[in-house]
Amino acid sequence: MEARVTSVKSTSDGLAIERLQLPRMDRVIYFAPALFFGYLAALCVGLILTSIFLVKVRNPEAIAGAGIFGLLVTVGLGALLLRARSALCALRNARRRRDELSDRLK
Repeated sequence: MEARVTSVKSTSDGLAIERLQLPRMDRVIYFAPALFFGYLAALCVGLILTSIFLVKVRNPEAIAGAGIFGLLVTVGLGALLLRARSALCALRNARRRRDELSDRLK
């Protein structure tokens, strides 16, 4: 994966922040899990909204409950995915800095 890193200034405190710029296909691969969880969340919201208008079904509350449960699980898994991605990115940055320092010392 060929990625470029550019430094930009933060608008809040003026610190330099590194921004990852990925090629088109790598960007799709990087964001595909997030899009999948967004799709699942939209399905759960659709299930909740549909259950509001169900009058001939025995338990619309159970359908709404299943939608809410699915939405909570989807949000939890999405948050876990983002947390793992940020930890992986921090690990890559630390390794890159270590390699740069070891190259300077040689």
